[in-house]
Amino acid sequence: MKQDQPAAHDLVGTVRDYLEGLAGKIDETHRFDLRVATHLLGIVERELRDRPDFDASERETLRGLTNAADGESEIDALCRALRAGDLDDRWDEAMAAVMRSVELKMEVVRPSALERPDRGGKSR
Repeated sequence: MKQDQPAAHDLVGTVRDYLEGLAGKIDETHRFDLRVATHLLGIVERELRDRPDFDASERETLRGLTNAADGESEIDALCRALRAGDLDDRWDEAMAAVMRSVELKMEVVRPSALERPDRGGKSR
């Protein structure tokens, strides 16, 4: 049963914010544990909030590149096509799709890794 607001990602974000506020009130050993916990809660928050859109974007990108069979995941179809050499003449397009897939995953796991100091922000 779907609950009324707030959404799950908002609840996780609230807990993460609360825990981050405790950082200055605990000793150094526990502060590290707190940083790990808040990092993991950030991943969960982004996963709940953004993953459906990212999954759809990834599927759309890979669907245009592969001929996934009914019930076959687009990633499996990409792997099959790469192993078979079906994308050898479309290598740039295949690499762009793979890079987009990795970028979408990094947006959930560690978005700061996508920042480029030389460009003043995100790589996109």
